[in-house]
Amino acid sequence: MTGGATAFGELLADRLRVLGPDHPDTLAARHYLAYWSGAGMAADVAGAATAFGELLADRLRVLGPDHPATLAARHNLAHWRGMAGDVVGAVAAQTELLADKLRVLGPDHPHTLLARNNLAHWRGEAGDAAGAATAFAELLADSCGCWAPTTPTPWSPGTTSPTGGGRLMVRAVVSDNDRLPTGGRRVL
Repeated sequence: MTGGATAFGELLADRLRVLGPDHPDTLAARHYLAYWSGAGMAADVAGAATAFGELLADRLRVLGPDHPATLAARHNLAHWRGMAGDVVGAVAAQTELLADKLRVLGPDHPHTLLARNNLAHWRGEAGDAAGAATAFAELLADSCGCWAPTTPTPWSPGTTSPTGGGRLMVRAVVSDNDRLPTGGRRVL
């Protein structure tokens, strides 16, 4: 178990004792414990996927389907399912999540754009390289008009995301710098 997982495990025990199982802060501690259980040197990606599945059920019950924390749990569940080897399940989950983020947040919201990035990533991992490349190219074209030149994006240099490999795929897709925003820092 990583230091982060240990710390969030201790925090979760305290929050369960003081706040109860359905308090949003308790659910947040479960979220971070699940994440850190899957990250790090002793990664338990299958355990993280299971923990996010359980957390999602509780967030749906307590917060509802459109709450940002519920959407975040769905995002992480899809990610850890893919990391655990269920890339087809990750594609299906990201596809459904993207539809809901478009409905709830709109097409230009950073979390919607990140969902598009992650869906393209998992499509590539599932063997649909052409579909992933097209999706990354469309995402880049669409996102260039959404961001101020100084705004960090999910695919900016130095930005970490669960699917950081997407930056590399975008570089492979985009061959001409004319499609990049001007007057600010480059997004690739």
